[in-house]
Amino acid sequence: MTTAEFWPEKGIQRCDWLPVNRDSAPFGLSGDSIAVAYGEPHFTLSVSVAAPPGSQLARDWSTFMRRRKGRQVTFSANRPFQSFPVNPAIVSDSTLAVAASDRAASTVTLSGPDSTLSQPSDMIGFFTANSGFYVGEIVTALGGGTFEVWPPPFNPHASTANPRRIKALGEFRMDGDFAPKEAHDGWSLRFTATQVIRK
Repeated sequence: MTTAEFWPEKGIQRCDWLPVNRDSAPFGLSGDSIAVAYGEPHFTLSVSVAAPPGSQLARDWSTFMRRRKGRQVTFSANRPFQSFPVNPAIVSDSTLAVAASDRAASTVTLSGPDSTLSQPSDMIGFFTANSGFYVGEIVTALGGGTFEVWPPPFNPHASTANPRRIKALGEFRMDGDFAPKEAHDGWSLRFTATQVIRK
């Protein structure tokens, strides 16, 4: 199972989770329009961080970014401004399980005492069969613990899916090197990252 390091999370001023719909693309020089496979839909991150100069937070982010070794080492991240479900009755995911996932229908069915309480815009994540992270956004509650999600889900891990609605995680890789700005009045950083897909 992947053990991508969790990011520092604090000090984030902006974090855009941008959906990339790469399931198909138009193609054809003759004027005909056909669809060709073009990769998996995924999220990209655009992040801005700010911290007081010389603070522990600035040091935490600086060393975290250096441990990425450019694009070599991935990290896990939650959606910081949408980390918790809409329904305040969801306080734990310890009894939650993935009963089924249907990639073609883009649905996930959850089981457990409060499995039906999730609502559209909640994030959901779990470990996949190939030891990666699936993370998606609930689009529609279909009833009975079944939810339409984006992007389409992969199969959950057979023994340790560990589904999460609270701080659901995705795995990401830096798009390039980072360039922090250090000044007497503050430390700041901007970077972009792309979701890693491990089906």
